[in-house]
Amino acid sequence: MAAASFVNPFTEQFAFATSLDARRKLVASELVAGTTDHYIYNALVDLQLLQECHDARVATGTSTVDPTPEEQTALKSLRSLLETPPTSFRPYAPGWEEISRKFHLFNYAYDPQSTLEYLKKELGLSFDHFPAPVDDEEHDLSVSSSILDPALIDTATLLRNQIPLLAQESTYNSTIEEFEESLVLRHLWPATATMDSVSLRSYMDSLLRDRPHPRLSNLTARLHDAIVKFSRTEVPTATELPGHSLITAQILKNLPLSHLLELRTLLPVITENSDYVLAVLRKLAPRIDACLMQRYDTSSLLKDRESGALDQAEQERFLRMALEFVETLSQTYLDLRFTILHAWLKFGMERNVWHEEEFLRYVRIPKHTSWYSVTVLPTNIIPSDYVTFGRTFDVPFIRPVSSAADQILMTEFLTHHFLQYRSYEAFVGILDLEAYLKPLFARTMIMARIGNAADWYPLLGATGIQALSTNSELAFTPQSAHANLRFAPKDLVKLNLRLKNIRTLTIREFRVDTLAYYRQTQKEFDETIDLDGLTPARERVVEYGDKPSVERHEEAFEFGEVVEEEANVHVKVEGDVYQGLKGRGVWVVDFVGGRQNCRAVVRKGTLRYLVKDTVAGHLFTILDEAHRRVTKDCSIWIASKSYLVGTIASYASGDILLPYTTRENINEVILLTHSGFTALRHFHHKQERYGLGAGFYVNPEAIMKDKKAQIVVHPHLTINNQPAPLAILEAKSVQLTIESEDSDGVSSTRVIDEFVINEGECGLAEFRIPDKRGFTS
Repeated sequence: MAAASFVNPFTEQFAFATSLDARRKLVASELVAGTTDHYIYNALVDLQLLQECHDARVATGTSTVDPTPEEQTALKSLRSLLETPPTSFRPYAPGWEEISRKFHLFNYAYDPQSTLEYLKKELGLSFDHFPAPVDDEEHDLSVSSSILDPALIDTATLLRNQIPLLAQESTYNSTIEEFEESLVLRHLWPATATMDSVSLRSYMDSLLRDRPHPRLSNLTARLHDAIVKFSRTEVPTATELPGHSLITAQILKNLPLSHLLELRTLLPVITENSDYVLAVLRKLAPRIDACLMQRYDTSSLLKDRESGALDQAEQERFLRMALEFVETLSQTYLDLRFTILHAWLKFGMERNVWHEEEFLRYVRIPKHTSWYSVTVLPTNIIPSDYVTFGRTFDVPFIRPVSSAADQILMTEFLTHHFLQYRSYEAFVGILDLEAYLKPLFARTMIMARIGNAADWYPLLGATGIQALSTNSELAFTPQSAHANLRFAPKDLVKLNLRLKNIRTLTIREFRVDTLAYYRQTQKEFDETIDLDGLTPARERVVEYGDKPSVERHEEAFEFGEVVEEEANVHVKVEGDVYQGLKGRGVWVVDFVGGRQNCRAVVRKGTLRYLVKDTVAGHLFTILDEAHRRVTKDCSIWIASKSYLVGTIASYASGDILLPYTTRENINEVILLTHSGFTALRHFHHKQERYGLGAGFYVNPEAIMKDKKAQIVVHPHLTINNQPAPLAILEAKSVQLTIESEDSDGVSSTRVIDEFVINEGECGLAEFRIPDKRGFTS
């Protein structure tokens, strides 16, 4: 039922009248002369007349006021009503106060003194104050009065005079808890110049604990003062500093990198604090949004920031700056320096860049291995001088270094050095010459077929020679050593292998049915999948019968649409539609030679999503690896059910609608599919929650004791905080309950079943006003 109008019919006619004359005639014909309404509506007509005359003068630019006869009549009528109201007039009628104020403001053009007296009376203004007498002998009258002594408005002076909490024997109180709001703390900043040490430390702790304040002047200097003020020793350690409690991870993370580095310049001993060192390294790390590459998967990047989805230049910049920083630290951070140096060398090695100077520094770091010369590791070395393998630091791109990873890096760098310089002299005196350096050098020379093998065999010994002849090797080169490789859909996949004593190499390519795999396992794909019994999509067999058993050789393999057969290469394709590692997909490439094998998982392209809540459910937009919107041939699988694109008419633009669930799941597995390729993702599947509320209005003029009044109900429905149409409610399902209680505590309740509410309309209901003042809800 539509709401009936509560506007007085006469008021409506008066408002829609098109002229002053029409309104005067309406007042004369419809209202009883001598009533309050008659006087008020006549006054409104007079005020409108004054308004139109004022607007006309403004439009013509007339500055002088010469009232017309009509204006004089209107002014006289209004003054008479205000000064000597008739006995039948109620001066406290609604709206009369506004009429009175508006008249006095208009009257300023005709009688300014009267208006000023009115404003002084209404606003309580008085101008009876006089300036204090000036003693000419004590004051220099030649000084301009526009000059203000800065000391009078100094923040510290004002705070000391106006905030008693901070005043305590002319020093600041050490309690700052009353000023926890960041805005207040920023305004107190100038006062830090005169705070005592305890107050300053308390203030800085409150200021920097929750948010950064990089634009405060002299912030680093003030923080330095708070940390070191009144230190008992000339050169204290980090733990002896009076304000060492300010050097915490929570506070340091709110300082920008420039402030952290400046703080070290002012207080070099701060590097003894590990929280400071880690804070600097985290600030050096590139932001994720600054180094995303469009061709890679962003969701996996958020899960693992060390993945290959970061721009190489950004990663290289960070590692270089991190290494420069830790090289300046004391021996206390030996493990950290070792870990970062390993990350820097490994990053370069995987890109065929070999940092020789840094590697020499890396080699000289003592480790618990048998490779080192006794001149580097004396018998009296203490355990703290050794590197601890596997140390974890909560810094992006810095992974723990195991003993095996260290051995791989050492072997790769030494091998590269031997092949480039044909010498091991650079490491004599550092690494054990007889047990490690010479045998590794000899194996490298023999496997590379450099020089006369007879010259190298004596360095190996009988056991070494036998192992060199019989051992086989099948592994990726450092440049292809990632188990999971990511490419753009159009990239050509190329893998490099290192082989030794492999007569026959079998390369098998398996294309993964991503939808079937993810449906069955509901977890990410990895290289540990069991391939036994599966038929490869393409298989090639490469013969290396002409290679000596001691020779190590590197081979590059491409995985395009066509692989040409050669004299020593045989290719077998399962079916006629296989196009190699082309387009978007996931493949497993398995290399088998003798008893050796290695495997790579190749991922080309990805899918991700954007989601927003709607009345009907979660609305998904699928994006490809280049952040382009996917609108055709796509679907979402969730909880054993598939949802296709555009299956609902209102969402036929390429988006996919998933209904809310009955049980909330913050880590729901969903599968995004486009043109035969599926990506596994997670999202927050929300429970369907309804909210029905209403706004209520009762006309104040209708509230009369022991009478009935109408209440206007304006309902609104939400689903998961999204506005929803009322039409989805079941018919006759809404119930309105009106509870009232009078001043004596007597309550009454009225329940209206099947309360009718329509979209875009208000509902009406009647209730009885208590005969004694109370409340209604």
